[in-house]
Amino acid sequence: MKREEAERRIKALLDFHAAVGEVLQETLTGKSIEGFGVSLGAPKPGRATEWTAAKAKADMLSMPAARAFDAAGVALDFKRAGTWHREPVNPALVWHQILEQDTWFPPSMLDQMTNRAIGRLQDLRDDPPAHARRGVFIPFPTFRSLSKAGKWAATIVTGLIVTVLGAGIAHWLGWV
Repeated sequence: MKREEAERRIKALLDFHAAVGEVLQETLTGKSIEGFGVSLGAPKPGRATEWTAAKAKADMLSMPAARAFDAAGVALDFKRAGTWHREPVNPALVWHQILEQDTWFPPSMLDQMTNRAIGRLQDLRDDPPAHARRGVFIPFPTFRSLSKAGKWAATIVTGLIVTVLGAGIAHWLGWV
């Protein structure tokens, strides 16, 4: 990954994390009180405008952050209730789950996922994979890179080799 691209993705993650932090600062904390209608996903009294603006900002920053999480290969292992099926979920796309009362995705997990993604992006930025280093990877022509005549020749040669090997094995086993 190019250094500029990694830096851009790290900045997207940091901006998204800060925006979600602003939402959480404007959100009520504590458990729901029966009969009073107070829940974790509600703004503090008198702060509804700021809370809505902070949520809108976090929503706008969630797509670049989702791309950064994907580039880093970081995902949550999510299992729906009542099933055995697990699936990877991008943390930036489910950040609203933090605001729910019975959340499976606490804010501390978003912190962990963001830090892990930043660390992986920094690692990719500083140390490219071995096959991408200059002089290590020698490109070998693949079947797709051959011309039409080359593909025909490769197919015929492969067919002849398979036929000769098959006949040799059949003769060795006494089938022929």
